[in-house]
Amino acid sequence: MAHKTTPPSQDKLVFVFITVTAIFFFISISPVILDYLPQHGNDIAESDWLRRHNKTTIALRYFAGQQRLQQQQQLQEGNQQRGHDAADRTLARGVAGLPMEKTPALAGAKHGTIHCPAPSYPRINDLAYWNEPGSLDVDFVSPFSQPNNSSKARYITFEPDRGGWNNLRMSLEIVIVFAAATGRTLVLPPDTPFYRLTEQSDALKSRHHGFAEFLDFEALRRKVPMMKMSEFLEKEGKGADKMFTVPDGAVGNKIRKAADRCLYVMKSDRPCELLYSFLGDEGFVPELQGGRDCLIMDQARQAATSTYTDQELFDLMPDDEQRKVTEFCDSRTPVFFGRDLDTAPHIHLHSGGCQTVPGFIRLASTLANCEGFRGEAPQASQSLLHVLVFRGSSRVLGAIEKETQGSTFSSIHVRRGDFQVRQSVGISNAIPQSLTHHLRQYKKQKITAEDWYENTKELFQPNELIYVATDEKDRSFFAPLKSHYRLRFLDDYSSNAGLKEMDPNIFGMVDTIIASRGRIFVGTWFSTFTGYINRLRGYYGITGRASYYSDPERARVTHSWKNPSKVLTAREWPVCWIGIDGDEVVSEEQKHL
Repeated sequence: MAHKTTPPSQDKLVFVFITVTAIFFFISISPVILDYLPQHGNDIAESDWLRRHNKTTIALRYFAGQQRLQQQQQLQEGNQQRGHDAADRTLARGVAGLPMEKTPALAGAKHGTIHCPAPSYPRINDLAYWNEPGSLDVDFVSPFSQPNNSSKARYITFEPDRGGWNNLRMSLEIVIVFAAATGRTLVLPPDTPFYRLTEQSDALKSRHHGFAEFLDFEALRRKVPMMKMSEFLEKEGKGADKMFTVPDGAVGNKIRKAADRCLYVMKSDRPCELLYSFLGDEGFVPELQGGRDCLIMDQARQAATSTYTDQELFDLMPDDEQRKVTEFCDSRTPVFFGRDLDTAPHIHLHSGGCQTVPGFIRLASTLANCEGFRGEAPQASQSLLHVLVFRGSSRVLGAIEKETQGSTFSSIHVRRGDFQVRQSVGISNAIPQSLTHHLRQYKKQKITAEDWYENTKELFQPNELIYVATDEKDRSFFAPLKSHYRLRFLDDYSSNAGLKEMDPNIFGMVDTIIASRGRIFVGTWFSTFTGYINRLRGYYGITGRASYYSDPERARVTHSWKNPSKVLTAREWPVCWIGIDGDEVVSEEQKHL
């Protein structure tokens, strides 16, 4: 006899209904409880992402949680090796661009550590945007480096950019990557007064600076052999196998003095121009331009450059490799690494005119049969060029976090200067005809505070704390913004950050770290300062959809993938950080970023 099922009682049905209703009610209000509500603005989905991924100012805790989940899953699958401290800090960019099984460079790597003598800032290491290299990077030998059976050193010298700090950093970064890729010894330029880095404090009396004052050269030397300019002249200017001869008399004395410390004053006893002119005459100066040429480092075709033209080499490439090169180079002409660029014992890069350092290899691409090297070049600059500014930055971020009670803040970069067109092209009284159009575009970016508000008001929350990185000294300029938001500047945290104890010349570098941590960041088009902030955000794993520009015509250019093109230094490009640890060329952000 079949068993007859008894229907549930009315009391049980009511209980089930109440339970299900309660569950759905909790789900519906959980964003409120967890503070994950979408923000107002043009793109609700983007705002929701921003809110969830920027819960605090110092650590993107939600994002770090997602990294941990994915990395733990892949650890179980045997696709990842993590360091002993990974439970506290996940690998940088662990889920950006490519899955872990396609980023072998991260095997054995550990999140970067900032060695700071201030133990009172326990989360300072969250500001490290690099990884301590794994075995693949440690053991890596560039296929373009000098053969082991050759004992003759090869060198690269360069003239620092004449613009602000970020231009200087950019020029050094490019040369470091090229030196690391080609096995050349980097000859450091002499100390000199850097533009906008001439402030003096009680702790710093000298107006002459070298890169070592702002960068961790101990870490750099582990990747790239280096020597001082004076050592280079001494070593290679003497002996039977000398590379060159330093002139005798007064001219030679000036060159030797300039090699130690130089001035951009031709009538001085140590003129920079005289030294760099000598180096250019004695070395090989590549005739490459960043907006015109696209350097391709392809081991399979390196030797063939002495026989074939660049166009012939391109035509001989398989169709899929031609497509990659064309896609990356855009309107620029492919130039294959080889010839004198490979064999010359001494390469010198000019600053100013056409053969500028940024014009040399603003973004060199390694494609074709050497894709494995692709991640090494940008990673070298990313992981080694960490400036010594994190102690002050962490103090300010801690103060902001306390002021916002652990909530979010946003950031903007308001550029009010002249963009240093004249300094950057190395001239004093005239702008080349080719730059007049860009100069007009530069002027368009110098907008009023009222325009800043109108162009960005849909992005920010009412009364939101906004950190302002700026070269504008007159705080009254910001009155139209101050009436809507809580504006904060670096000097507002003078006591918190211990600014009086710091070299005033690194304040701008502190600004970049702080601004890079904002929920939303809005920058100034054409500014390399803004560009570097966006690059840092990329290294931290923050989506380009969280960045904007104050120029309405370019407000959302970072929201979609774009390969380098046109004015290369007007912005930074996602190829510099997305998927740089991987073996595949990436052409978009992952959808969840």
